[in-house]
Amino acid sequence: MIEARDIVAGPLRGAGFSVADGETLALVGPNGAGKSTLLRLLNGLDTMASGSIVVDGVRADGSRDARRALRRLVGLVRQDPRCQLVSGRVLDEAMFGPRNLGFTVALARERAQHALGQVGLADMGARAAETLSGGELQRLAVAGVLAMEPAWLAVDEPCAMLDEAARATVRRALGHGRGAAGVVCATHYVREVAAADSVLVLARGGRQVSPEELFGDSALLADSSLAGSLAAEAASFLVEKDAGLDALAEPRDAVRALKASGFRFEAPELHGEPTADGALVLQGATVRAGRAKLLDDVCLSVPRGAVTVLAGRSGSGKTTAARALAGLLRLDGGRALLDGRPVRAGDVGLCLQRASDQLFCDTVLEDVAFGPRQLGMARDTAMTAAREALGSVGLSPDVWGLSPFALSGGEARKAAMAGVVACRPRAYVLDEPTAGLDGPSREEVRRLVDTLAQEGAAVLVVSHDLDEWLAVADSVALIDHGRLVWSGAPRDVLAPGVVERAGMRPSLGLLMLREATGWSQ
Repeated sequence: MIEARDIVAGPLRGAGFSVADGETLALVGPNGAGKSTLLRLLNGLDTMASGSIVVDGVRADGSRDARRALRRLVGLVRQDPRCQLVSGRVLDEAMFGPRNLGFTVALARERAQHALGQVGLADMGARAAETLSGGELQRLAVAGVLAMEPAWLAVDEPCAMLDEAARATVRRALGHGRGAAGVVCATHYVREVAAADSVLVLARGGRQVSPEELFGDSALLADSSLAGSLAAEAASFLVEKDAGLDALAEPRDAVRALKASGFRFEAPELHGEPTADGALVLQGATVRAGRAKLLDDVCLSVPRGAVTVLAGRSGSGKTTAARALAGLLRLDGGRALLDGRPVRAGDVGLCLQRASDQLFCDTVLEDVAFGPRQLGMARDTAMTAAREALGSVGLSPDVWGLSPFALSGGEARKAAMAGVVACRPRAYVLDEPTAGLDGPSREEVRRLVDTLAQEGAAVLVVSHDLDEWLAVADSVALIDHGRLVWSGAPRDVLAPGVVERAGMRPSLGLLMLREATGWSQ
């Protein structure tokens, strides 16, 4: 059992909770509320200023013995998977933890192979870890912890960069890989919260409630930063109708339950496909890695003044296409063009999937002003541009003077995006710009992207969360195994069989939009 009382550490002020063996606790709250801090406390990585945490009888008192015991009891999956990867090969990485626990090579390999199979990476053991996509790295980090078979799992946004099918795989792995103990999971996904035994809302000190209490209380839901999504709307409706949250475990079951309970499906206005020629273009782009083709004759056009959304499964080639469009990859065939000329590094504003790769200055404000300064702006002008960009992504002035490495994962993502926006490029490529963000921050990013397009920029958004971008998008493209398999208008991507053509599983939000637009009839 885990019991915590009156925790004061970082942003946490008086949080407390309890989790019994076999239970799952979901941690929710706005970016910067302390979710990651709490997980690190459970694992012994951080220490408290005051308060009490006891895990299976081990008191987190900051002593060396306590830290060692906690790290054996609690397996931590961090928000950034690269922070915990140490080996060059996938199988070696999954074996690293068991080997350090003293297991034989044979037993460590057996555990690692089983864990890789649990997260859907069974056939990737020989791959170099550096060749994996962001979503595949996230699953590898989960497998590395599962292979150690800890008593407790503390997982930080384990599904943030995964497609719907991969999320389901990881959720099953977390549910079946924990033995007799439980899971503490920081998340912004409604379905993960609905499936938990209890929820800790990290706002105004912290309050532990049931999922039903959370989705039945509009004020508490607002504090959780989950409100606003289609999934949250569905969860609240099911609780209101006393229909239960179990149906949310499977999106199609959820839609049936909503229809049976009288839910009114409504869709936002969706734009038509633009007809203007693209300003940012891939022409027959091919990228090879050994014998494999990461991109295979891809043609993609991003018009000026419009938003194009590129979606696909984890490892389908989305990030490779993004880097090619930004001029960061040398193509083995084809061309990447901006306004008819070959793209050079720096021409396109690129937000990387891993936000921390873009942050390096002493303070957040200096980091965001760095790009404008390199473009020749005077310091005062660059600082003004930086402040405006930080405001546009909703990052509070309270953190502008902090080190960017002191930010939460979501705050770091917003800071990295502000650094790109401050440069005001003619085109943007945003790779998973809402991964790890709370609900209000996601909405701010969508508004910003819409504004950038209205100002005349060509904007490509790479995302697994297709449903949340359709109201902003002017066109959608789907990629699978490095090939573009479909492109068209946002409304048409809702047609049955379209996202499935790219090997994707429709999310609850996408199925709800299908109902609302009549495609399911």
